[in-house]
Amino acid sequence: MSAARKKIYRALSDSGRLYDFFDLAQGYFARGIEQRLAETNHPANASERERTILAVGLAGSLLSLFRWWMETGRKTSAATMDELFHRIAWGKHGLEHDDLQPTRIRQTPT
Repeated sequence: MSAARKKIYRALSDSGRLYDFFDLAQGYFARGIEQRLAETNHPANASERERTILAVGLAGSLLSLFRWWMETGRKTSAATMDELFHRIAWGKHGLEHDDLQPTRIRQTPT
């Protein structure tokens, strides 16, 4: 792990604020991803609720990758991690497109 990554991660851990950081980051990234999905109309014909749910899932994926990267000290560059996340997010990681199609999310009455 680079010295800078180690220092940041240790500071967050030692301060007891690591979970606060991840909670804040989850909301921030989910909002940004949701906005990007809406701008690109991706997935096509998805409802606002479906985009919100997809954005929350992708933000969770992003933060899981980030946490793994920080905790394991892998020598993978930040640029490579960014590229890998975008391949996951846009479905370009080797699976067939049909394998990636989620079933439509249905609202249940409350």
